[in-house]
Amino acid sequence: MTNPSTTEKDVMAVVHEARPVVVGVDGSEDALHAARWAAALAVRLGEPLHLVHAFSDVDEALLIVTAPQQADAGAYPRELGQSVLDRAADAIHADFPTLRVRRTLRHHSPREALVELSRRARMLVLACADVSAGGALLVGSTTLAVATRAACPVIAWRGETLVPNDHPVVVGVDENRISLTALTTAFELADCLAVGLTAVYAMSPRRLPGEIDIPMVVDWEAVEDEATQRLSERLYPIADRWPDVHVTHVVQIGSPSRVILSHAEDAQLIVVGSRGRGQLASALLGSTGLGLLHHSPTPVVICPASRTEDQSIDRLVDPAAATSH
Repeated sequence: MTNPSTTEKDVMAVVHEARPVVVGVDGSEDALHAARWAAALAVRLGEPLHLVHAFSDVDEALLIVTAPQQADAGAYPRELGQSVLDRAADAIHADFPTLRVRRTLRHHSPREALVELSRRARMLVLACADVSAGGALLVGSTTLAVATRAACPVIAWRGETLVPNDHPVVVGVDENRISLTALTTAFELADCLAVGLTAVYAMSPRRLPGEIDIPMVVDWEAVEDEATQRLSERLYPIADRWPDVHVTHVVQIGSPSRVILSHAEDAQLIVVGSRGRGQLASALLGSTGLGLLHHSPTPVVICPASRTEDQSIDRLVDPAAATSH
């Protein structure tokens, strides 16, 4: 048996190592814009793009009812789905002629199809319509359902920007737990986009880092300065892996979602970690993530929870706590 040629080996290696940016398209203009933005991100990451359109039995039944004039009504959803994929691919090829683009049509639940594909994806991008609290609790959305189960970061895209800009990436640091997955993702994105990173720590006045005693009269400026210094010191080992990324440390008093949202207008991406702590989608995602999905004017990156990578904020800002477990 002959060995593959060098070229074949190279191709095999590329195929094996490629972790595409997966984007779901449903025929809407928002999804098309999200796909074009995802293509620009894929180019920056040096990864291929994977366009996915999935339809369920319910979707097929509805289309058959609404399009009885079709000679083969059963084939109609497939034809429509292929048209959606082709339209998105044509727009992307016009923007990025050399980008590798794969198209996949699935007769499957969109949520299940996307969760399955997330296991082999670098990132997953979905257009995100407004998510109300009631909607999240009662019926949810594809974005919420996928974000709570995906194996890779999920980007809930919204806005008008079709290509990355020079605005910073903002990563939220929760006062209760910090996701190293979110930090790593934020640094990777800032590095590939050649922009700065703003690490935002929302500090509650009821729980200060390092078990600082609260006097009757609090010098909040001094407290914030000390917390910022500790945060900077503890993030240094992570930041040192991306020396070209300029990091700005911000400590503000308030709820995580409100503090992070105060930086959303000047950001091109907001990165947060999800954590499993309940059965409802909003609880699984966390109040911070849900608040950002509902109110953020810029895309939100939701990173999957990991027991091995999540650390308490005490261990992040208090060196002594890190050795006590």
